[in-house]
Amino acid sequence: GERGLALAEKAQLVEVRLNALTSIGSTRIGLGDVEQGLNDLRESLRLSLESGFENPAGRAYFNLIEHYAYQGQYAEARILAEDYRQHCREVENPFSEAVSLMRLTEVEWICGLWDQAIKNLTTFPISKSIWGLWSKVVSVSIQNDLGQSEQVRIELEADLDLALSTEEIQTIVPYLGQLARSYAALGLEQKVDEVLHQILEWVDSIPFFDMASTMPLLFAIDWFAARREAKSLEHSHACVARLERAYDRLKAPPMEAALAEGKGIHAMAGGQVSEAIEHLKQATSVWERLGRPYDRARALRELGRALAAAKDVEAAKLSYARAAELIDTLAALLTVDEMRNSFLASELVANLRQEQAALEAVG
Repeated sequence: GERGLALAEKAQLVEVRLNALTSIGSTRIGLGDVEQGLNDLRESLRLSLESGFENPAGRAYFNLIEHYAYQGQYAEARILAEDYRQHCREVENPFSEAVSLMRLTEVEWICGLWDQAIKNLTTFPISKSIWGLWSKVVSVSIQNDLGQSEQVRIELEADLDLALSTEEIQTIVPYLGQLARSYAALGLEQKVDEVLHQILEWVDSIPFFDMASTMPLLFAIDWFAARREAKSLEHSHACVARLERAYDRLKAPPMEAALAEGKGIHAMAGGQVSEAIEHLKQATSVWERLGRPYDRARALRELGRALAAAKDVEAAKLSYARAAELIDTLAALLTVDEMRNSFLASELVANLRQEQAALEAVG
């Protein structure tokens, strides 16, 4: 990348130089040099807009928004996505406007701005493409959170061969991660195991860590830990180790939260309740700091379970109450009855309510 940048500067190939700068910035972030990588992306975007090169500008916008989100800088990501969308309108580029809307919707959903995300959710214009696959992952992640598992299964199975044919981790692992979530909610245990092992093969097949693999790995930890068998606990531990190695290099705050939650879930499955409580407290704290209410509610539910196992009933009740409050706040943002009812009947919410009621019954 640096050689390409030097050659482009020497030959005064401005567009090539701008694209090289974006690629170098993203690569530096992937190697853990976050600040310099973000600076490269910001510089590429600034110069692209100044010189009027639309393709490099779109790449810089897309990558910068993505990496802001990976670093937990959601306010910056959202502002930039709005700016990207406005820019696309000004230059009358409907395709790139759809891309900007995809990025904006993803960030708003993560941050709990569910009413805005639902309003912005749109069908991507090119379905049989890499962009269509990425857009589908965004939309089905929302559907999975809302408990619409069967719909997710149908949509993802329809384009599964296309997703696998891309042969790139940035697409395949998030795609399979959402498919595994839908299978789990539908009780298709063998299919979950098959998909998770595919995910782990992909994660282990490359010499770097793609940050889109973070939440699929957390799901894998939870799934294997819940089986509580010797072999599945080995798989859970191995997934924790994968996430820990990645965090040691990249230090991204969302990875910190996911790793802490994963460690807590694994420790709980192994009967190490005190250790689980400490990890899960850290996870809930980081998710709160990042402003991710759905993830915080999930971690608070896990913390409540751990506190109940430690016989700290009052603290467990408080943890469940905080999780329930977050769930109620999110549900209130869903103005479509079908969506709200589906969410309130989803696996996370149903388990939370059931366990909370059982704890209250104890007194």
